[in-house]
Amino acid sequence: MSWWMWGVLGLVFLIGEILTPGGIFIIFFAVGALVLFFLELIGLHMTLWLQLLIFGVLSVGSLLLFRQPLLRRVQRGGPDHEVDTAVGERVIAKDEIPSGETGTVEFRGTPWQAVNVSEEAIAAGETCEVAAVNSLKLDVRKRSQA
Repeated sequence: MSWWMWGVLGLVFLIGEILTPGGIFIIFFAVGALVLFFLELIGLHMTLWLQLLIFGVLSVGSLLLFRQPLLRRVQRGGPDHEVDTAVGERVIAKDEIPSGETGTVEFRGTPWQAVNVSEEAIAAGETCEVAAVNSLKLDVRKRSQA
């Protein structure tokens, strides 16, 4: 392939990496294509089979060697705590919820399924607090009267 084809292919892979979410995967094929672009550009002309071999070895080799360390480096800066936790927030019981039973509460204006983890029943309309979030259910308890 000519030098400009490797350049276009490298740019297509770069754009593909930018437009796809997550993974950091396609960038390594862009690197392989751009290396061949520069090799051809400086006058190191090779046969097509050798170009394809170098492209494959560079792309797959760099993918296997550098992807995991790069992902760890990129993802390291995330928060080390839960960003949006509902624990401690107030909710209103829509119906009576006996101890250990499931009922409905209003949380941030939306009805949620909730399990009463306190030892006393929660009356309908009573304000209680979120003790934990378990998937799509809230563990709620009576508010302490402190």
